[in-house]
This record gives sequence, structure tokens and C-alpha cells, in this order.
Amino acid sequence: MAVATHGISVLCATLAFGCIPAKAQTPESVLLEAMQWNAATRERVAKSEKAILAYVRAGLVSLKPDRRIDYTDYRLLQRPATLFGLPLVALEEEYFKGFIGCCVSPGVGAIVEASGSSSAMRSFAQANQCSIDEPIDQADLHIRRSRGPFLEISCRERDVKN
Repeated sequence: MAVATHGISVLCATLAFGCIPAKAQTPESVLLEAMQWNAATRERVAKSEKAILAYVRAGLVSLKPDRRIDYTDYRLLQRPATLFGLPLVALEEEYFKGFIGCCVSPGVGAIVEASGSSSAMRSFAQANQCSIDEPIDQADLHIRRSRGPFLEISCRERDVKN
């Protein structure tokens, strides 16, 4: 049973321990779950929709995509946020709802401004069956607020190796 006390979510169990604080999930932590690879199940830990909705609920992106190219929706950040300590510029969600051509690869990705070290992002990508592309050309997305250069982390079906 979950109980709200002074704005703090508390998870109550019928154990001798009583109530314990529930782990708060940030939009970034939910996105990382959607990017994380579970080798045992051969799937991502969470669905991309869950990550997108976490950012929508936090008022960081709109529910309606800013751009749609082929099977991918792009949502530009409306307020500052970070991913791996780098400025987050956009979220990508690739999905299949109806056939419009070749080669859909469901999953999630993010575009960050490469204004600092990308070593944490690179380590995560290597450990979680994701890929990193650089430099990324964002002319089609009309990203004006950021200066670039950009990096894209992609955690889609096509990024899984064997």
C-alpha cells in the first residue's frame, strides 16, 4: 500500500519494519530503464512509452511529437534536463503501428549536446546493447536552442548484437 506523507511517497508493508520510503523515479531514471538491456529476457527493462510519459508528466516534452520521420517520433525538450550529465536536447521513440515501408526498429533514443565528457554515456551504451552516433545532423529537427555538436544514443532492436 502506498501512502503520501508530507509530499513523500511511502511504501507500507505488513512487515515488522513498518513503512519504508518508496524509491522516487525521475524522468531520467525511467529513460535509463527503457534503454537498459536485460540479457536474461533479451528485452529492454522498460517500454519506451513509459519513459516518454515520464518526461511528459514532468512537463519536459509534449505528448504530441514535434517531428515524425518514418517510424520515429522526436520530442524536443521544452525545459532544461540532462542525460549522463549532458544537456538533453530531444527524445526519440521508434515504434510500429502500421506499415509505411521498410525496416522499423522499436526502441528509444536521445540526442544530447556534447558539451562535456561522454564517457558515462559510452560506458552505458556498451553495457546495454545501445549505439552512439556522432556527429549527428539535426537539420530536419530544426533544433535551434542548442549549439551542438550533438551525440545520439540509440537503444533499439537494431542495436542489439547477437
